Amino acid sequence: MINLQLYILNENGQSYDEVELYDNETVSYTQSLQDIKDISKVFSDFTRTFNVPASRTNNIIFKHFYNYFIDGFDPKKRHKAKIYLNYELYKEGYVKLEGSTTKDNSPFTYRLTFFGSGMILKDVFREKKLSSLSYLISNFRFDYTSTNVKQYLQDGLDELFYIPAVNSTTVAEVVDIDDAVVFPLISHTDRMMYDSNSSYAATASQANLANVTNGGLNLTQLKPAIKVHAIIKAIEAEYKSSGIEFTTDFFNETNLSYYNLYLWLHTKAGGLFVDQEGGTYFEDFTVVAGSDVGATGVGIIENNNTFITPDPAQLISNSKRAEKQRSLSMYVETSVSGSFTVIIYDEQGNEFASYTGSQTNNKFVAIAEKDAIDIDKGSYRFAVKSNTPATFTLHIKVTRPRNITGKRTFEFTGEASVGVDTEVYAANQMPDITILDFLTGLFKMFNLTAYQNSDGKIVVQTLDQFFNASNNIYDITSYLDKDTITVDSIVPYRQVTFSFEGRDTFLAATYEDLNNKDWGGLHYKQNENNIGGDYKIIAPFEHMLFEKLTDANDSSDTGIQIGWSADKKQEPTIGKPLLFYAVSKEISEPIKLINFDSTTSTLSANTKVYMPSNSIELDNTLTDSANINFSSEINEYALIPFKNSLFNQYYKNYIVDIFDKQRRITNTSAYLPMRILSNINLNDKILITDKLYKINKLTTDFQKLLTKLELINTTDVQGKNIIRDTIFRQDQLIIPQSCGSADSTIINVDSTIITVDCSGLKVSDGYVLINDSGDGTTAINNSPNSSINGAPVVVTAPTLAIDTKRDVTSTTFNIGHQITALGKIGNAENIDEYGFLYSTTSNDLIGTNIDDIALVSGVTKIAYVTALNNKRPTVPFTSTYKNNNATSSTTYYFRFYGRTNTGIAYAQADALSDILNITTL
Repeated sequence: MINLQLYILNENGQSYDEVELYDNETVSYTQSLQDIKDISKVFSDFTRTFNVPASRTNNIIFKHFYNYFIDGFDPKKRHKAKIYLNYELYKEGYVKLEGSTTKDNSPFTYRLTFFGSGMILKDVFREKKLSSLSYLISNFRFDYTSTNVKQYLQDGLDELFYIPAVNSTTVAEVVDIDDAVVFPLISHTDRMMYDSNSSYAATASQANLANVTNGGLNLTQLKPAIKVHAIIKAIEAEYKSSGIEFTTDFFNETNLSYYNLYLWLHTKAGGLFVDQEGGTYFEDFTVVAGSDVGATGVGIIENNNTFITPDPAQLISNSKRAEKQRSLSMYVETSVSGSFTVIIYDEQGNEFASYTGSQTNNKFVAIAEKDAIDIDKGSYRFAVKSNTPATFTLHIKVTRPRNITGKRTFEFTGEASVGVDTEVYAANQMPDITILDFLTGLFKMFNLTAYQNSDGKIVVQTLDQFFNASNNIYDITSYLDKDTITVDSIVPYRQVTFSFEGRDTFLAATYEDLNNKDWGGLHYKQNENNIGGDYKIIAPFEHMLFEKLTDANDSSDTGIQIGWSADKKQEPTIGKPLLFYAVSKEISEPIKLINFDSTTSTLSANTKVYMPSNSIELDNTLTDSANINFSSEINEYALIPFKNSLFNQYYKNYIVDIFDKQRRITNTSAYLPMRILSNINLNDKILITDKLYKINKLTTDFQKLLTKLELINTTDVQGKNIIRDTIFRQDQLIIPQSCGSADSTIINVDSTIITVDCSGLKVSDGYVLINDSGDGTTAINNSPNSSINGAPVVVTAPTLAIDTKRDVTSTTFNIGHQITALGKIGNAENIDEYGFLYSTTSNDLIGTNIDDIALVSGVTKIAYVTALNNKRPTVPFTSTYKNNNATSSTTYYFRFYGRTNTGIAYAQADALSDILNITTL
């Protein structure tokens, strides 16, 4: 019997309290990764809402929630929790208190929902925007000068910053990003062109890049772009204390499809500082005075630019609470005589309050102490906007009531300088998009999935990476509830549409008008006769069609590619956040630039500049450069199709697989034992008799101990079509008087079991046709003989190579072996099963019979059974096994085996390696 235990992290954050459960309450837990019925879903798992008694223990845990006069358990957030089965950890996640019921004026039940760790991203980020990331405020900034713009047009701004450890379980990190900020050739208003004619006449809203009298690109037409990797690292830095730390499966520097991606810093139509919002942030915060200095009272300073105040309702001591509402007053010292504005921003990057005025005796009192404003729990930043160059010193005073009488205070100062050359902050120029929507957009583009691993890190992988990460196969045939098997059609859609939300820039919109197709989009349908609805996957980004310039004077190739942020009316447009690749490429012709002071400079031919691109590389000879079109489009630079699209790279296996007319959804139920239930993952495979399945959804009822499985039939190769056995009717067979040979000098089709060339079909060839009805309409499958002329068919063992993989940590070991040649049944290559036998005792593995060794009590057998339609995999191939629950400083002994045949029709021939070992750290 399996008993369930639920634990919730208590307020001290150090220990978990066990929740009392009803004995007869149904608790079911659902796990789903990429639901075939909603392919945009990212990993999620949850329980349905269930009740627990309002017992004395639970009343303490949930702090008498039914009594709203008691300030206690917060129902607006999810609380860390763990589920145990028979007191062994099963799942970690979060509990949300949905409500309570009373009976006869007494507390009766609490209603709870358990959520898996896949929900953490949504809970942490909520509606916060990219512009709220403090690490983008304190880093990724530069003086907006002509020199810097030209520098970052040719060689980007490198950035290095430090992420401190937030607790004993995390480590500090130094982040070093090359070319973190660049200025690509994308104009916000004027359309760039190239005309080397010396008589060129200037035209309004046109920028001629040629080095001629009226030519030149005004540098103010360009805006910077930031590397997407910089944003990901800033998100990790900001939310590390909330458990946000991504693995490097996808987010890594060697994955160029991701690492070379940039986000254009375009927060409004037109120039960089036209009607500039945000202002210049105060920094270098210094605590100067206060009775709460050095205590945990009023708040803390983070990154020298952010003030954080805790929850006003927090505990003062173990037994007392008190109203601790903070109030804030501030003034600014400056010598500037003109008017200026001081702004307070909240943690979402929204304006919390603003105050406009001018100084008197070098001092502007924005909020007097007697008019101090209340500030709630959260983080706050401060900025100044001024049209006059000056230095500003901010003075902040925060107060809160003492426990009995009086007030506690906390005072700090900050500095901001507004100069002739304005400083550019990446955060100020961020497009208007939330952190969650930005990440969701990346997930949609690259078909990513995410889940939290046992180390607490968020694993981000492509769907193919996820499925390929596991070789585990669980045979559940003997545990099935056989009365509940149903098989349904898998394809719920007529077609799947992939596109970008932003397609309104001039060239992209023109392309759509001319081709009746959205630029970079894809409409996938396998068959015109498919029924069902349309499913749309829409990334929330702008997808710009770029333009390669030719010289209008002589039609020569300039080697220059540009972008233009204008709408159909050829007017500046804001559009959606623009993602693109910034490619450093040599220009074939010189480019003339107009500096901020109207002087000019020239970039000579063969100079490298950053050009916008939808593909990682630009080359006239390439056809396979990875790109961010969903469909295979004509590359703007090479003018030939680039086929390595988002669909072909990240979606094709999955989508083609589910549209295969042989795919089915199988719904069944099984009474899974604890060893399977506690270890199975969504990328493992299920074996039922001789059929292999991927897992679409698992729902476990802990009262009935029954797991409902939603499965998809598959092969052992992701995206490979299922091959059906062919059954011939007898009236379809043509028996020739003589048969030609199907052999060639390269491939021999014959085997000792079935021969293809013949002078007529006969039993001695091993090809027997049986007519079961005599009506000339049906025939059963041909069955090969197990002997030839009375002699058994010879079966040979596969060939094993030495072990190829031995990786260890303190809790895991990963081993591998190669099969370099398949065994044979007669002349037919074949392998039915291969795998590992391991134990912590060497003597357990002594012997030559695989089945006998596997029966030893200390031995674990890991078996990989080949699918019926893939008994001849390409060799050599490597088989690996990873144990994630190993014991530290322990030696594990193992042997690798391969079995040519496990059936009864032929003899067995097994190969078994020597006893090897591996020791954990």
